Amino acid sequence: MVVQRKKNEQFSLYYYVLPSRRAIPFDFVKGQWNRDDYISNTQKLESQRSSSLSFFNYRIFQIENQKKDFDKIITRVLGNDFQWTVEQRDTGNYYIKYTKNGVSHSSEGLGDGIWSIFTICAALFDAPEKSVVVIDEPELSVHPTLQKRLMTLFLEYSMTRQIIVCTHSPYFVNWEAIVNGANLIRVVKEDDVSKCYMISNECRSSFGGILSDLNNPHTLGIEANEVFFLDDSIILVEGQEDVVIFNKITKKLNLTLKGNFFGWGVGGASKMNAFLMLFKDLGYKKIVAVLDGDKSDDAETLKKNFPEYKIIVLSQNDIRDKEERVIKAKSGIADEKGNYKEEYKEYIIRLIEEINSAL
Repeated sequence: MVVQRKKNEQFSLYYYVLPSRRAIPFDFVKGQWNRDDYISNTQKLESQRSSSLSFFNYRIFQIENQKKDFDKIITRVLGNDFQWTVEQRDTGNYYIKYTKNGVSHSSEGLGDGIWSIFTICAALFDAPEKSVVVIDEPELSVHPTLQKRLMTLFLEYSMTRQIIVCTHSPYFVNWEAIVNGANLIRVVKEDDVSKCYMISNECRSSFGGILSDLNNPHTLGIEANEVFFLDDSIILVEGQEDVVIFNKITKKLNLTLKGNFFGWGVGGASKMNAFLMLFKDLGYKKIVAVLDGDKSDDAETLKKNFPEYKIIVLSQNDIRDKEERVIKAKSGIADEKGNYKEEYKEYIIRLIEEINSAL
């Protein structure tokens, strides 16, 4: 791929594309392709997708020559008890034999998720710095726990490479990375045309404080990330109890809400602006925000800033009755901001060691 910079000046973009169809034949012939050989022979970005990963078996033998280094990557996802070797059949063809938890399988017994992780780790394995790695649907057939571990790898490699992930999984949306500069792009079909929407830097910066909110850590959790893979028509409420009570009331009255709630609320009326900006940047057309009755001033500001969306204020000050409460002061091993207290440092180290030893 060549990108035009200035007149008569070009630079090459070193990229590797891993398609979503990553099936590999159970039996394969021997070959010796390094990363450059594989890219030059297979990375043609053809319009017709193959039903399998073409010629990846040629890469397997080259990776086997660097198995010690490759295993440092793949075992971070599949665990240290995962072992693999390339074996030869009587017919002369080859297959992969893998062992986990003391049980061995040949290629036929290798699940699609394991194959997928193998090819993903291979895509990252010898990727040079400043290169681009594109991975389509890394979540296919992969357990959520392993998706989390893959995401950790992506974040690490993205420090020195451009990692592009096309996904339908909330496990591959990481807000800390987004706040630190990663792009979140939503692709939708509008009038038979695919359109891309990307969050602005203004929106990105507004989520730094939300990310560090100790009182509402669930605001940017997995349930919240699921909203990016839903259709339009999203309902924003202040907190988790709003979601619970609205669902309870509508069920009892045999009513139906047409939209989907965003996670467990936005974490308070003061954060509603940031989330409305997010959905506007990402091209959502139908958004309803519901605020408590004592937040009418906030609602008026939101109506001015986001005239395209519906802002509703409850007739009462809250979704449900609440008694006045006074929280007793308590002493912790961390201060109010979540920073550990120096006098408890050794205790915390022992605590973590005790937890880890039990696991």
